[in-house]
Formats: sequence, C-alpha cells, structure tokens
Amino acid sequence: MSKPIIPDLTDFLNDEGALQSTSPLQTLCSPERFTSLVKAGKRDTLLEKFHTEKERFRQLEWLSSVLETQEYNDAEELREGEDTGQVDEDENAILYVPEYKAYEERPTTETFEEWQALKTPEYLSNQKLNGFDYNGVQVSLNLTNQSGIVDLKVFEDYAKAAGGTIFPFNFKADTPSGNAIIPFTDEAAFLDFVNEFSTRRVNLF
Repeated sequence: MSKPIIPDLTDFLNDEGALQSTSPLQTLCSPERFTSLVKAGKRDTLLEKFHTEKERFRQLEWLSSVLETQEYNDAEELREGEDTGQVDEDENAILYVPEYKAYEERPTTETFEEWQALKTPEYLSNQKLNGFDYNGVQVSLNLTNQSGIVDLKVFEDYAKAAGGTIFPFNFKADTPSGNAIIPFTDEAAFLDFVNEFSTRRVNLF
C-alpha cells in the first residue's frame, strides 16, 4: 500500500492560512451530549444551537483523526527501507516496509431540519413531551392527555343524550413542567382543542 494522500483540509484553515486547532472539541456539544439533551426534553430553539455545535464537533473530531493518521504515516515513511536486522532465506537483509493507515472518510454535515426529519425515538419522545402551545399552556402530546380527551368526549355525549352538558369544565393537562388547567366554556372551544391535539399527535407517527 502506497502512502495515502491527506484529505483536503482547506475548510480548516484560518485567515492566515494556518491549520486551526482541534482544541474546541472540549467546549462543543458531543453527539452523546446532544442525545442526552434531546432526551431531557429541551426545546427546539435550544436543540438547534447544540445541533450546530454537534456538527462542528464531528468535523473537528474528523480533523483530529486525520492529523493523527498523518503523523503515523509520516513516521512510517521515514522508516521505509530501514534495515530490520533480519535476513530472508537468501541471506538478504530484510528492509522495513511501511504499513500505512487509510484516512477516515469525512462525515457529511447534517442540517437541523434533516435531523428533525429522521424522527429518532429520542426526538419523538421529546416532541410528545413538549407538545404545543394552547392559550399559554404547553400541552404534551402524550397518551395521558389523549385518554383524558377521549373520556371527556364520551362524558359529553352521555350528558347530551340526557339533555345536559358537562360544560363549562376545567381540563387538567400534562405539560413538560407538570399539570396545568385549561378552562373550556363550551363544546366548540373544546372541539377546536381536540382537533389541534389530534392533528399534531398523529403527525408524530
């Protein structure tokens, strides 16, 4: 194997044309930390910022790998033809043959929108937890709220059949920070809420 050609590192040059340091790796968001933030239920506005850091981390991690491989390959090249102190069956000196390493393929840069479109299990759970804003209440798109909505619809149907109604009533909704009360004065307002909730929840699947 001949010595591999180092990948193009033009993107990593500073204004003076020198290769930038990979030290920012310590301060950027690693892929593992990003996943933990998603699981923790952080909102999209914050996740987008850390996703940008995560992608920068991946690029600098690749750069670090390239520089390590280059250092290794340069050292191997210097040893080429070196007498190993051994001889073959014809008593000829065995010279050192470099064993070069191939460079890792550079990772492609992923946009936040592309990551969202993947709908990873962690992100789907995150979106169910954060849900949507309804009159100032951040309603989670979870099964608990869905079951509560279905139960109330059933109760209203029974009440209507008997010539009555359950309105007005207060719906206790699950939110990312606990429970919150949403007042409904009439069926029309409740049905608007149900429609928005169901549409958003279905879109997660």
